[in-house]
Amino acid sequence: MSLLPENIVNYLFNLDRGERRDRFCRTCGEITSQIAISYSDIPTFRRHEVQRIAGRLLDFVPGMSVLSGRPTVCGGCRTVNR
Repeated sequence: MSLLPENIVNYLFNLDRGERRDRFCRTCGEITSQIAISYSDIPTFRRHEVQRIAGRLLDFVPGMSVLSGRPTVCGGCRTVNR
């Protein structure tokens, strides 16, 4: 039995990739359906394997998604938003 409800764990850690959310896209300028992704899927972290590993580790840093926002991809323009 877990001490924390599942939704709190998903809120603190970026573990719920593939989740759909309606969020504002800065590129489109409107609210669009967006898909949650891993930090390692952000273009900045895709350049080298070491950066991909660092991005994957950021998914498990407690509170990172609370402090900087969960990364998502816009369903319209395919831009990464945070």
